[in-house]
Amino acid sequence: MLTNGVSGMIQISQYNKPPGEWTGIKNLLLLLEKRATMRGFLVTDEEFGPKYVAEHQEKMQQWLADGSIKAEFTVTEGVENAAQGLVDLFSGKSLGKAVVRVKED
Repeated sequence: MLTNGVSGMIQISQYNKPPGEWTGIKNLLLLLEKRATMRGFLVTDEEFGPKYVAEHQEKMQQWLADGSIKAEFTVTEGVENAAQGLVDLFSGKSLGKAVVRVKED
């Protein structure tokens, strides 16, 4: 039986699989043999996400502005195609942020 901490770590990789097909972490016993520590985190943990929000926003805006980081978008043209855009989002055909452009600026 996996503990909450360990089961939480497999959630993303197993997200779309039915519970009967979930697989655990391989070589988990090596953690015991090597006396290693494994610790997960949530971005909402006080010592993680909230502590760095201001710094993240400042640096990310700077990097986007100077081109160090480029934002990816998948644009679906027209509200009449929004349903297909949603299907594409959930089927893995979208890259980055999915946007429906209702009208050209």
